[in-house]
Amino acid sequence: MLCFALNPLAPALEWSFAATAVAHVIAGYGFAFWGVMWATSVQSHIPLTVLSRVSAYDVAGSIMVIPLGRALAGPAADAFGANEVLIFSSVMSCALLAVMLSVPAIRALRRAPEGVLRKTEGEPAV
Repeated sequence: MLCFALNPLAPALEWSFAATAVAHVIAGYGFAFWGVMWATSVQSHIPLTVLSRVSAYDVAGSIMVIPLGRALAGPAADAFGANEVLIFSSVMSCALLAVMLSVPAIRALRRAPEGVLRKTEGEPAV
């Protein structure tokens, strides 16, 4: 996810076209890898009985703020400058990632053991 901070940083620092393209490719790979790891973690650590509900809240929470961000981006860029807003976005990405990794349960999350079925308490093993 740290690679994704390159997306707003490259145009804000006015890198060359080639450097910006490379930064966006790295950011894309990082974001794609994070997406796979996130989906895998959710699917392997959430009990099947609530997986669809958790996934629905995850997607809803992730996309509900997009219109708000898009609505505020123009006025923020007008008020503070486009490059400053892009740099702020990159800094916030890194800062929020650091906050997220400071949570022990997130930092210590490991792959679920192979062969272990996800079940809720009291549910018979399959």
